[in-house]
Amino acid sequence: MLAVAVAARRAQLARSRTLAYSVVVALKAVADGPLRPAARRELLRDIDSLAADPSRPDLADLATRVRPAVENAPVAPAPHRTRRLLGALVRVERALLPRWMHRIVLILGSLLVGLLSLVGLAVFIALATGDPDATIIIDDRTVPHGSRPPALIIASAGETVVGLMLVVAAVALLAGRDRFALRVGRLGLSLGLAGVNVVLGYIDADLVVAVVVIEIVLLGLFHRYRGRFLETRSADDVVSD
Repeated sequence: MLAVAVAARRAQLARSRTLAYSVVVALKAVADGPLRPAARRELLRDIDSLAADPSRPDLADLATRVRPAVENAPVAPAPHRTRRLLGALVRVERALLPRWMHRIVLILGSLLVGLLSLVGLAVFIALATGDPDATIIIDDRTVPHGSRPPALIIASAGETVVGLMLVVAAVALLAGRDRFALRVGRLGLSLGLAGVNVVLGYIDADLVVAVVVIEIVLLGLFHRYRGRFLETRSADDVVSD
């Protein structure tokens, strides 16, 4: 029985020391800045347990003295629901879209949109040369041979430029020139969204809606790649703070 009592007392003393160490370490967070609500509750619970421990009156007295400082310490506001949702989306993005996968998506997306945009080159050549064998159909309407609608010329030339820039961006990504690829790709997509698609809307409104949606998604992927992997401090780190 005596051995059991001694062992129990030693266990209690060891628990008191461990609890005291935990409280002292946690007090560093009080000095560093606002506490999270959960951390403050846990620290107060440990302090109360230490204060109620009769085996170490000195540590109990210490706990009683530091409790007011913890009670009055500033507490960080609870994260907004939108911030929590954004954090969850970022974690999902990290799991499902690592860098190599993100790069592949950008390459395939840039090639797809770029090659489709290069159809504008064929349209531009047909308009410029007036080839009688070429038939251009826009929105179920045939463009008369020999005519050169200004809006169609501008749209086809602009789509050609956008397509070339996106193909160059895809090749640069394959070559590991990420920063150059992102500059060219984002510039091409911005040009398409800000100018070319406006003109294209006068020709085929249904087509321009699909093009705008695809280009916005691709531009967003370019921005996320830059923020996650190329900036000094990524947006993921900002969200997780």
